[in-house]
Amino acid sequence: MGDSNFKKLFSSYQNLRVLRVRNALDIVPNYPFLVGYSEVGEELGIDTRKSSYLKSPGSVASWHNLEGHLHGVAGTQGSKGGFKLEVKRDIALVNTINDALKDEYLVPVSWRCEKDKGMVQMDDGSWQLMDHEEEDFDS
Repeated sequence: MGDSNFKKLFSSYQNLRVLRVRNALDIVPNYPFLVGYSEVGEELGIDTRKSSYLKSPGSVASWHNLEGHLHGVAGTQGSKGGFKLEVKRDIALVNTINDALKDEYLVPVSWRCEKDKGMVQMDDGSWQLMDHEEEDFDS
């Protein structure tokens, strides 16, 4: 989405393709005319309500959030329906600036801040809660 100048520029590139992700509950794309925006590209519909990892039904903030959208893309099964994570992407990322993950996953709300609220990135790229220092008993 962009203003009329963006759409004009986008349309001038013959070989440029874009996939526009739209979450079913996200209300923001319903009102592009309020801010003078136009849609470009092909739409990929997702529905994060189908994810068993996320709180239901969520909130406006979680429905219109990049991490939530990426989680939805990683698990949407297209015409098959349903939700199954097919992409190795840590679910902790959904809570970086939000409160979208179910509490059972023990990921702090809005953890991506100073000191990341104890979340530490592991060598494999995943994130884990390490809310204490390892004690050094050899000293």
